[in-house]
Amino acid sequence: MPIEFEFPATPELANKALRYLLWRRGGPLGPIAIILLPVVIAVMAADPAMRPVAYIAGGAAIMLFVIFLLAVAHHRKIRRRFFQSTTDHTVRVSIDDEGIAVKSAAGNSTLPWSIMGRIWAGKEVVLVFYHGWHYLAFPTASVPANTIEFISAKIQDGCSRRR
Repeated sequence: MPIEFEFPATPELANKALRYLLWRRGGPLGPIAIILLPVVIAVMAADPAMRPVAYIAGGAAIMLFVIFLLAVAHHRKIRRRFFQSTTDHTVRVSIDDEGIAVKSAAGNSTLPWSIMGRIWAGKEVVLVFYHGWHYLAFPTASVPANTIEFISAKIQDGCSRRR
């Protein structure tokens, strides 16, 4: 019997999902590393022998920052397009033995268990990862009881079959 639920898509859900992903990946060391990186580069640049390494590290940091800004701009553009082009922002999710089906006014997607990698359940958002770091985000309050355990079991079963 499939597990079905629905929730209204909101811009805040995307922000919460991305914030949870970044916090879970970087933890408290992520922001500390971002703050300390310019200090380390400046100390390296003070030594003439380390200056070329500092230039390379500084260039790489700037490049990653620009890529991050472009990704954020792209994410905002896609989100804005979805909310401007659709009037019904309801997302319907169906989870069964075959996989996860997501339906919205923008389209339908069905993802089989064989491509699922992991699930992270936070206080406000649940992330189901597929094909590496691509993810589906659901508000925790909308997910029915035992759904997270069901998804975890299906992912574990799929991982054991792939080995």
